[in-house]
Amino acid sequence: MRRAAQFLCFALALAAFADPLPRLYRVEHYDVRIALDPAAGRLTGDAVIRFESVTENLVSLELDAGELTVQSVEEAGKPDYFERQGERLIVVLNAPANPGEPRALAIRYSAAGSKGVEITAAGASAGYFTSHWMPVNDRIENPAALALTIAAPLAWKTAASGELVSERVEASHAVSEWSVDGPPRPPFLYAFASGPFEERKAIVKPTGAPPVTLRILGGVDVLVQTKAALEFFAASTGRAYPRDCYTQVFASGQTGQEAVGLTLLPESYAKNLAAKPQDLWLLAHELAHQWFGIGIPVRSWSDFWLSEGLATYLADTFLERQYGPQRYQTEIARSQSIYQDLKSKGKDRPLSFHDWTTPDQAGGSLPYHKGAAFLALLRTALGDTLFWNNLKAYTRDNWGNRVTSEDFQKSMEKGLLKKAKQREVSKLFDVWVFGQ
Repeated sequence: MRRAAQFLCFALALAAFADPLPRLYRVEHYDVRIALDPAAGRLTGDAVIRFESVTENLVSLELDAGELTVQSVEEAGKPDYFERQGERLIVVLNAPANPGEPRALAIRYSAAGSKGVEITAAGASAGYFTSHWMPVNDRIENPAALALTIAAPLAWKTAASGELVSERVEASHAVSEWSVDGPPRPPFLYAFASGPFEERKAIVKPTGAPPVTLRILGGVDVLVQTKAALEFFAASTGRAYPRDCYTQVFASGQTGQEAVGLTLLPESYAKNLAAKPQDLWLLAHELAHQWFGIGIPVRSWSDFWLSEGLATYLADTFLERQYGPQRYQTEIARSQSIYQDLKSKGKDRPLSFHDWTTPDQAGGSLPYHKGAAFLALLRTALGDTLFWNNLKAYTRDNWGNRVTSEDFQKSMEKGLLKKAKQREVSKLFDVWVFGQ
């Protein structure tokens, strides 16, 4: 009765606030096993979520669970009371949690195709809307490690975020284990895809860096183009691709999503590439996220443009390298047009935007296209040599760190010797980034 009363008070408090409440715990690690059932259009899952409270006597916690069907929540073999509130899962702990005390919840669940999740006989994929295929704390300020085991039909090939740990056959399933460790990552960067894909591979041997395996599942053969983009981004940022494998999957649906060591691309894009081989913007944009958004994550959604704007602009400059300055100008003009259209509709805001309550309010197309338009102006103001040298300094100084717009400004203003040029660049940041 006491636990139920505590839960009721907690639920009423949640309902009293329009803005998301702070979550007074931190997830350290997710250990998730999913089994794909394409005939039923579902997956079943078991997740162990290791967390610690950041406050004394935490009695309840809130997770994101999308449209998951949750069968049970346990801790140390004892069931915990839980209840759904929309896409959130509220769990009342059997005993209060305190700082410095490792705890773990075991959650059994199932999921069908829903937002960002495809499970059909043609294949399965999921990305970005991670809470629709595993329970998570999807706040960007709570990155965590992930161990993911996927059981798929024997004939299917699978890719997932992170590094492939092992593969085996188990109970007539192809089972693969994947790990996202090292710097923890926010859950929106967890993804997977599995299906009866054709597989292509190639080895890239960058100068002065370890070899990288390029892997493509489905779609068209873009190994040569991917190699060119990977080498260009490494040279432009001064940082080699950080993993031993990069996989692109052309999956069913309209999925377009970067993940750790993985990109999901829609099958329709493969058809575009077959008809128009120079249509490489999306391929390059998603690959650029391995540097900006994953290698250098943002601290909060407020500075999301440091992920999407930089990836957009790097894709534009890759196309400039491949096809000449006219292609670059075409891409920048496109971003400028999209931004001006948003502005004419009263949807302008600073790139560093803090007046949001949900991630959607900090997203949309503005961080992509206003970000690219700003970076084009910044490159003109700095000149090519200083712009690219400073971008390398930003990448070097912030690799693995969660960044803000102030971090980017600090790096990009290096080497400005003339006060007039310092004022010009500072003004660009004031107007475009900070809205002053």
